[in-house]
Parts: sequence; structure tokens; C-alpha cells
Amino acid sequence: MTASRRPDLIDIAQRARVLRSMFLYRSAWGLFIGVIGSFLTKTDLLSFFFICGIEFLVLEWVHSDRRIIGYDLGVVLDLSVLFVTPVGLFIYFVRSRGWKRGLGSFGLAFVVFLGLVITCVMGVAVGQVISLLLFNRVRGQ
Repeated sequence: MTASRRPDLIDIAQRARVLRSMFLYRSAWGLFIGVIGSFLTKTDLLSFFFICGIEFLVLEWVHSDRRIIGYDLGVVLDLSVLFVTPVGLFIYFVRSRGWKRGLGSFGLAFVVFLGLVITCVMGVAVGQVISLLLFNRVRGQ
């Protein structure tokens, strides 16, 4: 673990911007699936694009966090954050912050993830109401 440096305001703003992007992406995706999903029979390809988008945002957040705390991620940990996100994030938080702060950061990341899921579900519900009002159609009918 390298020595921490004082975070620049630009780095902190970048991390906050990525978190806002995650919530906007999830809510817009939920809204899209709620409205358009009633017309689709298979959404496998859409799910793939959704997962790729959220993985990109998680990786961007980790890289901006890495710049703030001054921790060198390494190729293996970088790939694990991208492909096995829960395990990779846990290892990243523990290695970059130590056990106590790492577990706290991982718990906070889990709370953010739950917030993202709730945001997406709310977006789907709003999208289904819009679909019902505009097209008189809801998925499953």
C-alpha cells in the first residue's frame, strides 16, 4: 500500500460524478425497460448491455478512487474488479484501506448497490405506469 495523498477536488468531483452517473443510468434503464419491455419477448441482449454499462461505471469509480488514495491497482485486481465485481471490490477495499476501513467501505458499497437496485425497480415501475397510460399495455399481458 502506498502512502495516501491529499485528494484533489477534481478527483473527488470525478468520483461523485461517477456515482451520480450510476444512479442516473440505473433509473433511466429501469424506465426504459418499464416502457419498452412490454413490447419485447426477450431482453437478454438488453441485459448484456446493461451489465456492461454498470461494470464500466464501477471500474471508472475504482480508478478515480485509486487516484484519490494513491493505490496501485495492478492488472489482476483490475480484471477481478471488472469481471468478478463483488470479489474484486472486496479485495480492493481491504488491500487499499486495511481490514477495518476496507470492510466499512465494502459495506458502504453494498448499501450503494442496494440503492441502485431500488432506483432501477422504481424506474421500471414508473416506466410500466407510463406504458400502461400511453399504450395500455404492461409486460406479461
